[in-house]
Amino acid sequence: MRHIQKRMPRLTYDIKEYRASVTKILKSLPYKRNLNESETKLLAKYKAEIEQAIQSDDEFAI
Repeated sequence: MRHIQKRMPRLTYDIKEYRASVTKILKSLPYKRNLNESETKLLAKYKAEIEQAIQSDDEFAI
């Protein structure tokens, strides 16, 4: 169990780095379609959930 505890800070760092790279990719995707109001609200909800998960320490959040 001790070896797992020693690795936890590194694993947490790796998870946050991975989530940050995913967010950068998502932000750079070209969007060429006009969305209606309900689609825009849904995307805003998903964006908020993803950003919350990125800030979370839970490795299964995303």
